[in-house]
Amino acid sequence: MKKFKPVLYAVATILTTTAGYALPGNNASRVQLVASIIGIVLTLAKYIGIILIIAGVLTLVKALALKDNDIDIKSRGVHLVGIGIVLAGLKLLLAAAGLI
Repeated sequence: MKKFKPVLYAVATILTTTAGYALPGNNASRVQLVASIIGIVLTLAKYIGIILIIAGVLTLVKALALKDNDIDIKSRGVHLVGIGIVLAGLKLLLAAAGLI
């Protein structure tokens, strides 16, 4: 648990300061504030998804270039690409489902 404390503190800091950056103006309603926060979170998810796709493709290329028979590395690469695609397309998925 000690290893994850800095990560948890960083996430807590990001989440607590996001509301300040999301404020659209002085007379903003709560709905506008929540919509702004959701927009910021979805934008972060898109960029993190793109980074995961790149990392997954590089992992797969490395495993295939070395002709490594280690299934764990190839599996990790495929998982990274899959999760990256879901995160990058999260806004589209939520819009298609009618949730945003």
